[in-house]
Amino acid sequence: MTNIQDARSLADMWAMFRAGAIPPHAPNYQVDSMRDAFYGGAWAFSLLLSRAFARGDDAGSDVGEILDTMQEEINAHTMATVRAVQISAEEAERVLAIVKHGMPLTDAEEAYIRTLLARDDDDEPPNQVQ
Repeated sequence: MTNIQDARSLADMWAMFRAGAIPPHAPNYQVDSMRDAFYGGAWAFSLLLSRAFARGDDAGSDVGEILDTMQEEINAHTMATVRAVQISAEEAERVLAIVKHGMPLTDAEEAYIRTLLARDDDDEPPNQVQ
């Protein structure tokens, strides 16, 4: 599976993540650790949403708040990761091509990724996709 829109299960998402983020000849312990982390993240996401839905009639706003908070956390993690990595403009374009291959991006998402990849190390990263 190569298109995120075709994914129907966590196993499908794991297979795409495995193919795109872990070297093909990575040792088994690395693959196992990454799979545990992947499913641990999915479990945490599921738990947060389940608790929000269980709160009652006004759960919709709780779910929205949880999703917003999680998006902020994901953006912060992305920024920290990008801050730690120095790559060339050519490598940045390759990264963007890989991301776009895995999932279609809105213009705003693509612009956000370009901003992250193109900034100078002293620049403060943007907070989120506009």
